[in-house]
Amino acid sequence: MHPTSKGLEWMLGDALPQSDEIAILNPIAQYVRNVHLKDVIGKDAVCLGHGQVNLKECLRILHKNAFTGVLSRQTEGFQTSEETRAWMGESRQFMIQAIKELEE
Repeated sequence: MHPTSKGLEWMLGDALPQSDEIAILNPIAQYVRNVHLKDVIGKDAVCLGHGQVNLKECLRILHKNAFTGVLSRQTEGFQTSEETRAWMGESRQFMIQAIKELEE
């Protein structure tokens, strides 16, 4: 997260020693207790599973490390309430399928 004139903004990989979420998560996965899930294209938030973040691999790593914490969907809040409801439903379906795939 980076402070900007608009508040806090996530720039995927900006100012991080590694820009790969998998490389960042792997060494710390055993210590993770809750996760705010967000998918992006560039700086724009999108429905989970539609962006550049490798969410399925992140979930696999967490599962492999016996993660039992909270998963919550994060959004920017710039969408209308109707768009937010649609995104939440689509993101929920993505998560249900991704978790089901982990159990197979």
